[in-house]
Amino acid sequence: MLDIKYIRENVEEIKRNNASRNVKVDIDLLLKLDKQRRDAQLEVEAARAELKKSSKQKPSAEEITRLRTLGEKTQKKEGCFKFPTLIMKARP
Repeated sequence: MLDIKYIRENVEEIKRNNASRNVKVDIDLLLKLDKQRRDAQLEVEAARAELKKSSKQKPSAEEITRLRTLGEKTQKKEGCFKFPTLIMKARP
């Protein structure tokens, strides 16, 4: 299994290797999905930082509602980081 960082840094090499092995993998789609995952992860981390920062002071009623909504959004976004394990049944 290849590390996603290695794939990002060596796209053409990975494509050539897959072609020489007659393996059909959409590397461009993989990189697009990885970019979306990393962007969502940055959003979640920023939201967590804001929640942590605001938890150190006593919030107003408006702040409580806003923070609760932000926390719910964060939990929903975190769900996109969980990928099922894919197992190949037969090797080519």
